[in-house]
Amino acid sequence: MDISQYHLHKGDDSKLHFQIKDANIHLAKNPQHVYKPHRHTYYQMIWFKEAGQHYVDYILHHHPANSLFLLNKGQIHYFCDHASNVGQLYHFDEIFLLKGDQSYNNRIQYELFSERNQPYLVLNKESIKILQQITPLLVEEINQMKYGYRDQIFNLLQIIIVTIERQKKSDGNHFKASNENLDIAMDFKNLINQNVGSFLSVQEYAKMMHVSAKKLTAVCRSYLDTTPANVIAQLKILEAKRMLSNSNTSIKEVAYDLGFDQATYFTKYFKKHTNITPKEFVSQWQS
Repeated sequence: MDISQYHLHKGDDSKLHFQIKDANIHLAKNPQHVYKPHRHTYYQMIWFKEAGQHYVDYILHHHPANSLFLLNKGQIHYFCDHASNVGQLYHFDEIFLLKGDQSYNNRIQYELFSERNQPYLVLNKESIKILQQITPLLVEEINQMKYGYRDQIFNLLQIIIVTIERQKKSDGNHFKASNENLDIAMDFKNLINQNVGSFLSVQEYAKMMHVSAKKLTAVCRSYLDTTPANVIAQLKILEAKRMLSNSNTSIKEVAYDLGFDQATYFTKYFKKHTNITPKEFVSQWQS
C-alpha cells in the first residue's frame, strides 16, 4: 500500500497556510483519501467531540469524547469509517508560524506535537470551553478576511496552543518551556532523520552537535523520555515502517537504504525492536 502525502498550499506562500474544517464535512468530501493511511507536511489538530477510533503511526487508538489529537508533520494516520468523527480539523505549517521565532517553532514541534506517548489529549472542561469559543471566531476570520485577519487568526491560534500547554502542565505531562536543551533535542532528531541511512554512534552525533555525550543523554532523558540510542533506533524503525508501507519498495531495498549491508541484518534489527519481522509487518499492513 502506497502512503500518500498531502501539503498545505505547497509552493504558494501567499496563502494563509491555516485551515479549519468540520471533520464530517471534510470526510464526506474526501472519502478516497481520509480512510487510507496518509501523512501531511503540516501540523494537524483533530478535535473528536465523541468517543471513537483513530489510527496513528501503525497503532489504532480508542479515544474518549473530547480528545484532541496532535499530529506532527510526517506522522501516518487515517480516519476509521465505522467510528464517530464528529469534530474539527485545524491545519497549519511553518509558513503560518513565521510570526513566531525559531524557539517558538521548536516548542510547537518538540513539545506540543511531540510523538512521545499517546498522540492525543483528553480535554478538560476549561479547555473545551475555550475551543468552543475560539473555533467559531477562527471560522469567521477566515470567511470574512477583514483587515488584519492573518494576525487575528495567528493570535487566536495562540490562545488554543497556550490552553493545551496549560492543561498538559496541569495534568503532569511535564511541559517544558523552550530553551537551549529543547533546541539540542530538536537538532538531534533532525540529524538522525538526515542520516537515517547511516549508523552513527551517540558519540558521533554529540560531536556533530558540539555537546558531550553525557549532555546529549541528559537532554534526551529529560525531553524525549529515553536514551539517545533508543531515539536513533526508534526513528530508524519508524522510517523502515514508512518505507515498507510502500508496496513498490522491497524489503531488500529498505534494508540497503537504511544502511544495512544485508537484508538479514535488517530483519534481525527490525524484529529486535518490534517483535515481528519486516515480512510479517508488510503482511499485516497489506491485509
